[in-house]
Amino acid sequence: MEENITAGVARTSVLIAGGRALATNSFINEQLKISEKLDESLIPYYENVYKKEPFYSNVITEKVASFDPYAYFFCCTKESTEILLDQTEEFLNMIPTKFARNKLVKYLFSKKGLEFSTIEESRKYCIEQCTSIQTFSIVYMDSLTIRIALRNILIDDFFMKNIKDTSTQQYVILGAGLDTRALRMPFAEGSTVWEVDFQQTFQFKEMVLNKAVKVIPPISKAKLHRVASNVLETKQWISSFGETGFDKTKPTVWLLEGLVMYLTDEEIAMLCQEISMISASGSSIVIQTLGKQGFMSKIMSSLVPTPLRDEFKSASDKPCNYISKCGFTNNIENLTENDLCKRYHFDFARSFTSMDCDSVIGVGFKP
Repeated sequence: MEENITAGVARTSVLIAGGRALATNSFINEQLKISEKLDESLIPYYENVYKKEPFYSNVITEKVASFDPYAYFFCCTKESTEILLDQTEEFLNMIPTKFARNKLVKYLFSKKGLEFSTIEESRKYCIEQCTSIQTFSIVYMDSLTIRIALRNILIDDFFMKNIKDTSTQQYVILGAGLDTRALRMPFAEGSTVWEVDFQQTFQFKEMVLNKAVKVIPPISKAKLHRVASNVLETKQWISSFGETGFDKTKPTVWLLEGLVMYLTDEEIAMLCQEISMISASGSSIVIQTLGKQGFMSKIMSSLVPTPLRDEFKSASDKPCNYISKCGFTNNIENLTENDLCKRYHFDFARSFTSMDCDSVIGVGFKP
């Protein structure tokens, strides 16, 4: 199974799950500040996860904290810890001299109340003395945690608006990775969620979730269909959709999160066009891209470990252009991370890793 979660896109999904796990623990922490008595729906997670590993992000407040009870379970492996530490080491090794590198190590860990002078010391501590989620809480950079929290709450809010609108009962998550919305969101009976991703990603995902749902029961009542396919093999997954009840005459919500940076502009345009062709009036789409201007984009070739380094094929500061060209022309929004900070009234202290359009979300509706 190690090969499955450390190869290609699936490894990125594990890292994102780590951020969502920290956001979820932060959510519980914020709820406990408000009231010692948690909502009944949160008790299974509180009793089985949070009480055992109450590690959270200090920078996430109640304004952007969100609840993904299954993200934690993807982080509870030796491999997930190593994935995070490998990325951290790659990042630190960008610093040209060992002296400067070790000064940064000391600074980053001192912010978490730990004293280390070298990468080797910190890695040894995390592997030998920490659980996986504790390692995530120590090593995850604040800016990355906020990036994940912001896009997570925006997309969750978008889904919730559609869930409350009973006219929308079809949801598609392309490049689903370790997304758990099909289980954790309150989809009503009669709704259907389709996920599309590679078979090896689904193998790991199902292995983990089959155990996790016994601890945290899903609240969704939707049917769930996982379709193993390359998202660019559109005829394959569209055919599978038809066989499992997809109705082209009814509105559909489409989500492309953490996907299109692996595709060329031409492939994105083709994919969006295929989506449009099977989307009825009233359908909507959310697409997340890597921006061209942000700090992370500028250093991506050095930050991301092989084999991901060469897999990012596109970046866009205006994902709304992709969707408007294929017919999703109503109520278009193009939201940078700074836009989301303003929307959720969240203040984030700027630093050398400050948010300046590293991730951009486009939203549009089909007339």
